[in-house]
Amino acid sequence: MERIGDERLELVSITGADVDRDLHRAIVWYTTVDSDDDSDVAEAFDEHVGRLRRAVGDQARLRKTPKLVFRPDEVIRTAEHIEDLIARSRANRE
Repeated sequence: MERIGDERLELVSITGADVDRDLHRAIVWYTTVDSDDDSDVAEAFDEHVGRLRRAVGDQARLRKTPKLVFRPDEVIRTAEHIEDLIARSRANRE
């Protein structure tokens, strides 16, 4: 992603990928520093999906490269929200 040079993808981290057994589709999970950027990041992935798919195919040396579907990973944000709720609960008890 660094080679793409799109500043909308600068603070994006890929957190995982779920690939179908037949290599037809791969769901690529990502997270961003700022959740307000999600629509911009999704738009950037849509614009560069062909180039990213080609890069995956070249590096993995696959005969069949899966279709890449990018989705935000909500696990980290959910964990942060839970930690915030716990901290507030502790503060209210004190």
